[in-house]
Amino acid sequence: MFPGRYNAGMTDWEKRLSTWIPIFVGLMALSLTVYGGCEDRRFKRLSVRPELGIEFKQEKDWVGWTMGNTGLGPARVRWFHVTLDEKPMKDWVKVKASLPMPVSQFTYTDPYPDTIVRQGERFELFGFHGDYPAAATFRRAAPRVVMSICYCSLYEDCWRATSASGYIVKDSCRRPPDGAFEGAE
Repeated sequence: MFPGRYNAGMTDWEKRLSTWIPIFVGLMALSLTVYGGCEDRRFKRLSVRPELGIEFKQEKDWVGWTMGNTGLGPARVRWFHVTLDEKPMKDWVKVKASLPMPVSQFTYTDPYPDTIVRQGERFELFGFHGDYPAAATFRRAAPRVVMSICYCSLYEDCWRATSASGYIVKDSCRRPPDGAFEGAE
């Protein structure tokens, strides 16, 4: 009610302190809010992070490469690249012609740019069904083929995975390598 009444018995130091304490508390509250917002955004980014992997598999009735999303969110393919003996391959027909595939029928999937790979989705990239004795020949030739894929999350964080190393590297991978894969058309 009376201005200055509570400050009447305060020293100069106490008056300055009573002025700066509310400012300090306000700045701490603001800092905590910003920190909480950053952690919330980080949590949301991690909760939808995709993780694509390419691997060579030999199952009882199928031999070839598979690709799957074992992450927590969908992945958007940016580009896909295949090399055979370090030479870029444009489509699966060229890959098949260059490999000693002892069978005429093969299956393939073209991961075109902007393809969405959902969480838990797995599909056959390139291989064949049946003819188990022919699988050994195909398996010996498999290390000559290297597949790379660049994919992004909903937040446009991007990674590059390769069949050669199995490692996933955080990367912008904006530009596809020379000789990017075009698919079978």
